[in-house]
Amino acid sequence: MHIIQLIGQYPQIGIIDLAKLQGVTKGATSQMIKKLVEKGLVVKKQSTTSEAEICLELTELGQRAFRGHADYYNNVGKQWKEILDQMSEDDIQVLMRFISLVEKMLDAEKLPYQDGMFDIIICNASFHHYTNPKAVLTQMRRVLKDRGMLLIDDPWMPQPLRSVMNFFTRYSNHGDYHYYGERKMGKHTIMLKVIPIPIK
Repeated sequence: MHIIQLIGQYPQIGIIDLAKLQGVTKGATSQMIKKLVEKGLVVKKQSTTSEAEICLELTELGQRAFRGHADYYNNVGKQWKEILDQMSEDDIQVLMRFISLVEKMLDAEKLPYQDGMFDIIICNASFHHYTNPKAVLTQMRRVLKDRGMLLIDDPWMPQPLRSVMNFFTRYSNHGDYHYYGERKMGKHTIMLKVIPIPIK
């Protein structure tokens, strides 16, 4: 679970309890907290119950990030719940089996298509999930024709918010890996000789 979410849900939590909730060592948690403090997202305070214990709280910037992150996933969850509530148990089982088969077939790092097969590839709202983006882009380039076009549409946010979100993705279990800026995405696409489409 996201470390910012945990601190937001458990105000004045200590490092030991936070480490237990995450299932990691106290040392690893301390390193994470150090970085969050440096970024102005978390503040350390003296515990009101023990002079020997330090508790953690979100700063105003941390609170904004916590609320924004929670609101986004709550809204997405509500939309999916509305859809699933209209489906029968049998429908859901069929859907789950279909998704499982699609996941096995469509590995973005091992596209099941011949070289130079497509004139255009559209990658919509998924690039920030790829843990090995260069491998994915290499596959996209392989299946594109020589003058093929790659269109990438992905969530975009300005600095410094992008840096904050990219820090969060390292501790998130939502499948987000990295959010890219226009300049970095351009370097990726030019390197692979694919027509670059700036992310807006």
